[in-house]
Amino acid sequence: MNTKMKGKRSWLNRFNSETLFFVTVLAIFIFASTPAVFALTGADAVILNVVRVDYTDASGNQNFSAEAAAMVTVSLVEAGVTISGRPTLADPGTGATIPAEQTVASGITASYLYAITSSANGDDEYYLDVAIDAWANAANRSVTTQLLTPDELGVIANNPGSVTLEASVIIDATAPATLFFPGGTLTGLAAGQVLVVDGVDYLVDSVTAGSSASHTYADGFAHSDDLGTLTAETRVQVVLAANPSGANVPPAFDATFVGMSAYEQVLFRVQVSAEADTAGIDGTVDVDVRTATDVAFTANLVDLQDVTTTYTAVNLTIQKLVRNVTTGGGFAATANGVTTNVLEYQVTITNNAGDAANVVVTDDVPDYTTLVVSGGNFASYTGPSGSGTITSITGAENLPDGVSGEHTGTAAGVPLVFYVGQGQDGAAGTGGVVLNGQTFVITYQVSIN
Repeated sequence: MNTKMKGKRSWLNRFNSETLFFVTVLAIFIFASTPAVFALTGADAVILNVVRVDYTDASGNQNFSAEAAAMVTVSLVEAGVTISGRPTLADPGTGATIPAEQTVASGITASYLYAITSSANGDDEYYLDVAIDAWANAANRSVTTQLLTPDELGVIANNPGSVTLEASVIIDATAPATLFFPGGTLTGLAAGQVLVVDGVDYLVDSVTAGSSASHTYADGFAHSDDLGTLTAETRVQVVLAANPSGANVPPAFDATFVGMSAYEQVLFRVQVSAEADTAGIDGTVDVDVRTATDVAFTANLVDLQDVTTTYTAVNLTIQKLVRNVTTGGGFAATANGVTTNVLEYQVTITNNAGDAANVVVTDDVPDYTTLVVSGGNFASYTGPSGSGTITSITGAENLPDGVSGEHTGTAAGVPLVFYVGQGQDGAAGTGGVVLNGQTFVITYQVSIN
């Protein structure tokens, strides 16, 4: 009896010692493996460990089994996004340089197209802030933003405050286009979005959702003679295709892609508008483009500072000279004449910078004179595309960058109105566009009363 009890206790002690050793080794293994698992596994993946014990009663005739489980969810490791230019065949993925700063005409909207790509190991929300932080000689300033579809044709959101980007780590690949990810990851991924894999951007063709593994006894309680219920993991399956609006490279996946990360990429357009409000002096607007993983913009901050847009100021000049046609001589600021002498006025419009729009020149028949009208023509002009005569309203209709004009009489004080430049329409009373470097010369004659 004593011998049997001693043997039984020895067996129990050995069992407890071996069990403790096993649990200790398992715990050390899990602890030591954690950093590697978190580095190579997508966020929200579930690590499920199920342990089972089989035993009998003292008679050896009654068999029992029990299970218990522990579950670990892989945490998100946040990281700042990568901001680049729109991907191309030459510069796929995140390889394109960000758009260069622009110089545009006053009043024109400058558009900057960026690609924002996740760098985390799972889906994360990235806050967006685009604001004007400095300007000079610029009025009516504004900045707007849009999240766009990969082809730029669709608007996902106007002036978004944040964007959620998906990411995970590849656990299997089937040639040529299918990738597998841990169940429960990439929950926001859908067809039509873009994933960057190994430096190349691909269009998502289809997504088959997956689910994490689970066990009814991953509850922290002790269990006896009960095996519980195990639900196996269903992996996420993603089929990719070439991105025709980006790298346009067809996928060719194989086992070498296992362990690589897949990052979602979205196009982000920033539009900046302003008007140079001082003639001859260009206006500038500086914009900051920032992203972060917190609303305070302190965590994982990515900041494109002082993206400067220059608005070319219009510098249109007008000059008026006169000459005495009857007595001869050249154009000058002054002239002499007597009754019945014919005077000719020369009005020169020159645009030295920018593009001047809605250009309308207004003059009057001078005092003590009468407007000279010949054959219905009351003025003539020379412009970039040639020269012509001006009749009331209908002049120069055959020239796209010509001049038309109108008058209501010939007496002193009668207004003379000229509509100048591309797109001018005298009949509608609207001036045209005089481009940078263009010059128009208008002449008309009067006789001294």
